[in-house]
Amino acid sequence: MKEIKYHLAEDTIDKNDIDQLIEWLKTYPRLTKADLTLAFEKKWSDWVGKKYSVFCNSGSSANLLMYYALLLSGVLKNKKIIVPSVGWVTTIAPAIQFGFEPIMCEADKDTFGLDLKHLEELLQKHNPSAVIMVQVLGVPHKMDELMALKEKYGFILLEDACAAMGASYHGKRVGSFGDMSSASLYFGHQISTIEGGLVSTDNKIFNDALLMARSHGWGKDLEKETHSQLIKKYGIDDFHSPFVFYEPGFNLRSTDLNAFLGIRQIDKMDWLIKRREENHGIYKKLLGDYFYIQQAPADSVICSIHFGALAKDTEERRKIVKALEENGIETRIFSAGNLGLHPFWYNRYGKMSFPMADQIHHTGFFLPNSPSLNPKDIEFISSVVLDSVKERITFPLHNPSLIPMAQFASVKNPLKILVTGGAGYIGSILVPELLKQGHEVTVIDNFMYNQPSLLDCCHHKNLTIARGDVRDEKLIAKHLQGKDFIIPLACLVGAPLCDKDPIAARNINLEAIKMILRLREPNQKIIFPNTNSGYGRQQEGTSFCDENTPLDPITLYGQLKVEAEKAILESGNGITLRLATVFGISPRMRLDLLVNDFVYRALNDRFIILFESHFKRNYIHIRDVVSAFVHCMDNFESLKNQTYNVGLSDANLSKLELCQEIKKQLPSFVFLESSVGEDPDKRDYVISNEKIEKTGFKPQVSLQEGIAELIKGYQVIKKNQFTNI
Repeated sequence: MKEIKYHLAEDTIDKNDIDQLIEWLKTYPRLTKADLTLAFEKKWSDWVGKKYSVFCNSGSSANLLMYYALLLSGVLKNKKIIVPSVGWVTTIAPAIQFGFEPIMCEADKDTFGLDLKHLEELLQKHNPSAVIMVQVLGVPHKMDELMALKEKYGFILLEDACAAMGASYHGKRVGSFGDMSSASLYFGHQISTIEGGLVSTDNKIFNDALLMARSHGWGKDLEKETHSQLIKKYGIDDFHSPFVFYEPGFNLRSTDLNAFLGIRQIDKMDWLIKRREENHGIYKKLLGDYFYIQQAPADSVICSIHFGALAKDTEERRKIVKALEENGIETRIFSAGNLGLHPFWYNRYGKMSFPMADQIHHTGFFLPNSPSLNPKDIEFISSVVLDSVKERITFPLHNPSLIPMAQFASVKNPLKILVTGGAGYIGSILVPELLKQGHEVTVIDNFMYNQPSLLDCCHHKNLTIARGDVRDEKLIAKHLQGKDFIIPLACLVGAPLCDKDPIAARNINLEAIKMILRLREPNQKIIFPNTNSGYGRQQEGTSFCDENTPLDPITLYGQLKVEAEKAILESGNGITLRLATVFGISPRMRLDLLVNDFVYRALNDRFIILFESHFKRNYIHIRDVVSAFVHCMDNFESLKNQTYNVGLSDANLSKLELCQEIKKQLPSFVFLESSVGEDPDKRDYVISNEKIEKTGFKPQVSLQEGIAELIKGYQVIKKNQFTNI
């Protein structure tokens, strides 16, 4: 490796700090913990916005003290604690050391903090006393949502802000949200005392426990009145009182020498924050279009000690690391990756694999972000990274700072894709995404609803539109030539439409698929959208339907889809997706889908009568459907010749439960259950989506987010514009 020119960690203690330290040392002060430690604690408390702070010898010790203070305080209803998958080992290690029951949570797709959906699932299942979260790499987490969960479930929040000092969320400093929060003053962090840590809290009970735990368990660091109460309680005489140990503590103190440096570091915080935020912004501008990076909530200040990014895969990360090392740029994995994949965890609890945390583990890397770096340094480092992956970037790269960013286009290996029915409900979202990724897309559609849904794509040179019928063999044969992927979306969708014209339904939904299979070359790949309505009604005695559950479609639409899926899997080189009931806004809108329909009626009619309201279904947002297609294309070889359920695992809801979710956003909505009459749609099932989730796919749009989207969309459209029959 070339001599390192750009280090990941550089000292924030400068020459002036050292000169002043030397002058202070010449006064022969007390070096161990004394008045300067108290002054530093007070100055940090005022800066971060907490009543109390306790200075200790490291950020890891700060976390240890937080856990121990929980035990000493007597406030725990149980010893269960939710811990992050992405963080540092000493975020979790004290839980193991003190006999807690740690329960690991997936990482958020934006901030890499706790995944809030998964967190709530764990809260409902385990009812833990506490949650410890990490403000990952100086990128603030979604604190409004997290604090709402804290209010709802009543847990104690420990906030590990060890690598996030100086960041803020909605004007409030990171480190001020938790019941206790930790900070690390290690070399190379936002500020440094050489080694050191801080725990901050507004709770006097916690503060007293922290003070005693830090120093052997004695009481003489407590406020005078509190110490006197202990002396009186235990009948201690004056001579013994300084050295009576009330709890089995540690010696985790720092020194006044370290505190001297810390006081000076706080004075530089505004400058340090500004520099790190500016550098982070340059990295984001130069690399953000080409790599998966953290996204902070709006109105946040990022103060990152490194800039983190995710490569496309492990092999690409290997190339990037090699290029960085050859250019004297230090790098390493993203934090510790997924802590559930480390021996300290899996030797005790088994391996914990999560899609987002695993991606961070296997593809993440760090770049330097020290205050001393200037824009030219950041541009050079970024150019090394980009040049190492130039095979997937269309513009030749040398120094990206000299080239307008608009000239760059991050694309995967361009593919040639045929999408039948590409102007329909799903196609109108899928086709623009495929074009955005740099693929060449041919759409065959008869535009039977006169939909203008692809007009905004017509400027794209990689788009070809063929107006025609998927039953036209010559047309299909012509446009199959040279294609890498076939996505046959063309279909008469839904039971009512198929029942209205069963002959056309069979010809389009089944025979046209068989024709494509007959005409395609063996190497041409096909991804087919089935429907999980093929499960019909769930068998008694089963808790859910998975891909091994026998299919029992109860409508012509479902029967034709099942037959088409069977033909594709028998033909080979294909993937079939059993889609949950899709919802969400599309340029070619559909209001006959259950969620879309119910939200429309809730908004406009404000009233629904439910027949057989207990019938359950699974749901999935249309953009997550598109993501599923892309996921299958990206991972085709490992996924091929199988079928996968695609839905929201937390959205197996009855019609009644769906209405209750809608009412949360439309309080005037009224729904009544009828004991008379039947729903012609007899589907009733709970779906397991575990199989595709284990491949790394995870839906990103919640049902509530989709409902909110629909409410906005329905201010624009009228129902008679969008109907299938």
